[in-house]
Amino acid sequence: MDSELLTGLLLGACALGFGLGAVWQFARRKPKTARRIERIGARTTAPKQQAQPAAEEKVAPRMPEVGMHRPAMLAITSVSGDLTAAEVFIQRAHELDEPHFRAMEIDPHDLEAVQSLFEHVNALAWTPGSDLSHNVFEVTFSPVIERALESGFQPRTNAVASDLQIIGVDEHGLELGEPMATSDYGWGAPTRIHSLWGLLNPAEHEHPLAAELRSEMDLIKSMLPKVQLFVTALEGMQWEQEIDELFDLSRDVRRLGLEEGRAQQRTDRADDLAAKMRAHNKRIDEALEALTNGIRTLQDADDALNKAIPLMHERELAILCLRAIALMRVISSEDYMHGMRCSSRIAENVKAFPDVHPLLNRARQAAYDAAETRSRAMTPAELKLLGDVKKDADHLAEVHDEVVAELKKKMHELQEAIDRYLIVQGRPRRHAVRMDADGRVEAVLVLEH
Repeated sequence: MDSELLTGLLLGACALGFGLGAVWQFARRKPKTARRIERIGARTTAPKQQAQPAAEEKVAPRMPEVGMHRPAMLAITSVSGDLTAAEVFIQRAHELDEPHFRAMEIDPHDLEAVQSLFEHVNALAWTPGSDLSHNVFEVTFSPVIERALESGFQPRTNAVASDLQIIGVDEHGLELGEPMATSDYGWGAPTRIHSLWGLLNPAEHEHPLAAELRSEMDLIKSMLPKVQLFVTALEGMQWEQEIDELFDLSRDVRRLGLEEGRAQQRTDRADDLAAKMRAHNKRIDEALEALTNGIRTLQDADDALNKAIPLMHERELAILCLRAIALMRVISSEDYMHGMRCSSRIAENVKAFPDVHPLLNRARQAAYDAAETRSRAMTPAELKLLGDVKKDADHLAEVHDEVVAELKKKMHELQEAIDRYLIVQGRPRRHAVRMDADGRVEAVLVLEH
């Protein structure tokens, strides 16, 4: 009995174990559809979440967060670490501007005084082949400081050494790194900022048209003795006095240079001299016209030619004086329209230069008439006079044409120089420095275009 019961229990336990195993295998192998749906949903939404940051990166790419940056500009300030108080800004010039920079005449000792301001300029960003210059750096003063210096602001002095700092600025106007101190050891001396302003201030340098004025005055000085050989002693003394006044005015103009507005006293002196020159022109033109109308005979023609020669020399000298006066008035004024009128007057004076060809034609006609009517009855002296009239008329015509051509040529050169100066004067002045291979200031430049 006991063995039969034990056998039944074992059989039941085996059947139960087999059933549970079958149920577990069925449950394990059954497909999980709900979880698969959730995964499909997650896969469709994931690409949308990743596409939006990619679109944002195309619109505004992130700046690199690591690496070395070189400044695009240097700012020099006397207020420690304050970029907004910067007084001078230095940056690389454009290569296109390099041919238009003119070197200013500055003593090398003065260049040494501002060397400390440009010790770090080679750190400015530059790559080979770019449009930025390798060794020319533009210098710009803060508008507030520039107006103060132009108004006569007195420079402060160094209480201690190294009172200036140089701040690197990137292309976005943000400060880079820590401020750098300048190697300035001038106790009790004006700061390097004011020393630099003294080098760039146009009032401290020769006027751009001063060389043209010197050339004009040298030409007038060389022509005065030639005129004095032909005119009377009284007229020669009058010309010498007026030329002396012109030289005094030119020295004042070159010494004082450009002033704000018009230099009224010098303008009045120039007007007085110009009125005297125009009086000479009127007298000479009337005399030439009278000589032309007075030619009747061969002797009249010879006298007219002899008198026309000194008159033409005087007329040319008067034109040169008027040209120099117009140049002085341009130098003495910063008025653009006034300078343009002076430039136009140079052309008007040349156009008003008298034409002696009518006089020469009358002289030749008188010679032809005498040769036609009295050729056989002429004495040897009259025949010689006939030949001299023809020769003098041809020579005077040649000289007259050469003088007029030279006056027109010089007129165009002066007008071009004046126009170029007036255009540059009407724009803000731009200065730069050129560095040598050793990192020293080689020259101070001014842009002229």
